[in-house]
Amino acid sequence: TIGELHPEARTINLICRCIKIEDEFPKKAESQKETDDSENKQVTPAQRRNRPVARLADATGTVLLALTTEELRNVVQEGEALIVRNAHVRMKKRTFIRLHIDRWGLTERWSEKWGYSTPPKPEDLKIDHDVSAIEYVPVEDDDEDEEGFGDA
Repeated sequence: TIGELHPEARTINLICRCIKIEDEFPKKAESQKETDDSENKQVTPAQRRNRPVARLADATGTVLLALTTEELRNVVQEGEALIVRNAHVRMKKRTFIRLHIDRWGLTERWSEKWGYSTPPKPEDLKIDHDVSAIEYVPVEDDDEDEEGFGDA
C-alpha cells in the first residue's frame, strides 16, 4: 500500500487511482515553451527537470509518480484506476519519496479481466496522508565495512 512506502522500497505493486497530474516544478514549466515532439521519445534534460508527476492515491495515502515516458503519460490519466507493477522509490533531492517505473515496471489501467482486487473508490481515498511530502534525513553510517554493507 502507499502508506507503507519507505525510502528503500523496491518491487512495489499497487492498485490505486490517479487523482491529479501536475508539473513537478510549476514555475519553470510556465516560463518555458512546451514543445510537442511526439516523434522523439527521448526526454531532454530540460523536459526531465519539468516532467509531469501524477498523484496516486489509495485507502492508505498518496504518493507522486514521475511520468518519465510518453507511454506513462498516455496511460496515467486523472480519475483512472491503475495497476502499478514493479515500481521503486527514488529519493528526490535525497529527502523526498518519488515513485518511479523503469523498463522492468508496468502501469496499466485497471480491468476486471486481470482478476485483481477492486481499486479504491474516490470517496475511500486517503488524501491527507502524503508520503511524498514527508522529509527524510539522510544518515551517513560510519560503521560500514569495505563492501558498503552494515554489520549483519
